[in-house]
Amino acid sequence: MKPGKNAKNIIGKNIEYFRKRLKYTRKKIAENIGINPSLMTYYEQGKRVPSIGKLDKMAEILGIPVEWLMMENPRDIQFAARSKGKETKPEIKEILFFQKMMIDFVDLLSKIGILDYKYKGPRYPAQKPKPGIAEIVKKLLDLPDIIFYEKFKEMLHVNFNVYIFEIPFKNENISGVTFYREEVFCVFINKGHTKQRRFFSLAHELGHILFHIADDSYLVSRLASTNPFEKEANQFANMLLLPEKHFNRMVDRNNLHLYKKEYIQELADLFHVSPESVFYSLAKKGLVQYNWKSYKPETTYPGNYNKEWTYKDLPWMYILTAYLAYQQDIVSLSRFSELLFTGIREAQQIIKKLDEILENSHNIEH
Repeated sequence: MKPGKNAKNIIGKNIEYFRKRLKYTRKKIAENIGINPSLMTYYEQGKRVPSIGKLDKMAEILGIPVEWLMMENPRDIQFAARSKGKETKPEIKEILFFQKMMIDFVDLLSKIGILDYKYKGPRYPAQKPKPGIAEIVKKLLDLPDIIFYEKFKEMLHVNFNVYIFEIPFKNENISGVTFYREEVFCVFINKGHTKQRRFFSLAHELGHILFHIADDSYLVSRLASTNPFEKEANQFANMLLLPEKHFNRMVDRNNLHLYKKEYIQELADLFHVSPESVFYSLAKKGLVQYNWKSYKPETTYPGNYNKEWTYKDLPWMYILTAYLAYQQDIVSLSRFSELLFTGIREAQQIIKKLDEILENSHNIEH
């Protein structure tokens, strides 16, 4: 049965939409799938419809699921990157990869019967970070004034239902990506960066959650940006990680000569942040200047970190959700292994291990 006119138009518009977003020419796509470029024009205009094989090849080239070329509104998969400059093609492909993980995760969460899985923290849409907001958020998260990274991650999940995926990114310039879909927030943090950088990135992403992200969209954070949203998220992160009263108490304004790299490093260690964060906070107070090279710390980020990761790097809630979906026959064993990016044999071992854990837990309860 041939697809109707509406289906042709949907597929054609989707091909054009994703092709342009991923910065491919019609000629490039045509060369890769072995057709005349004029046929690509017909596809996009809805005058012809590609075969399933051709659609599969297009999706593979674009780095997206083939289903996205057939969905009614491709703009549900938004490219709302808020960062300096345009996204590169490799960055977009990786972001789409993360987004597909998030979509699968949210879809399964809604099917397995977990009641309390949606975001339950505060939101301050269209507002800017103000003095005192960090203290309110810390109180809601049940965190002390000076916080630790691991505790921060734990309480974001426990008290706000924020799901954190800490895995090494292939694109080293991206610090984090925050996705919002169906009242669920998922934050991807680049494990390839230093722990201090990850700490700041997570606080930064929380700033996006509180003040910026709405509807089904996402925000991307790079190492530096002039975007207003990025600046506001940085401002909130500084408020959260460098509490004013403690920071002012540690800083002796009458002894500017102390603000050398060693002293800045000591302050960074105290607050568990990067030396750059401390330096920029001092600069905002007018205590140092951005061009003071003898004061400004320099951090070299790992250039050749291991970009490989396994299911063990995924958040336990993601793994548990996939496991429960398998137990309820929502997904097959093959699909379960795909969700955990592993083979069938290892997937069976994971299921067996989780079966034992839950069985032991049940026995302890009784």
